[in-house]
Amino acid sequence: PSPSGRRALMELTEPKCREINATLTGALGRQDWSIAKDVLRQLKGADATNKMKILASTKLGKTVFKLSKVSDSDVADAADLLVQKWRQLSKKSEVKVEGAEGVKAEVNPRVKVEMGSEPKPPSAGEKRPRDEPA
Repeated sequence: PSPSGRRALMELTEPKCREINATLTGALGRQDWSIAKDVLRQLKGADATNKMKILASTKLGKTVFKLSKVSDSDVADAADLLVQKWRQLSKKSEVKVEGAEGVKAEVNPRVKVEMGSEPKPPSAGEKRPRDEPA
């Protein structure tokens, strides 16, 4: 604990996430739910804001998701809450900026849309992109 009595938040760096993922993967393989619970408790207190790429590249997000499906209800519940928290953070980071009319956004490289307007259907002579339903 820090001098103020609170535990310092764990910093989710790439090396730290790789280490945590290895620990959780081992615990999952051995079904060592005590270790899994302890690590998930630590992760719950970590600030994952702007860390979605690290959680994905280290596969820590996938491992925690796997833990949300295990038979131990304490571990599954803790992992599920963490997955939900991270999904919310991920959605917040994807929110579009209000009032950005006139700014071009490229979601699908084949379809360019002006923000604040609806995409226009292809005219009679134009072909639809292959992945777009008729």
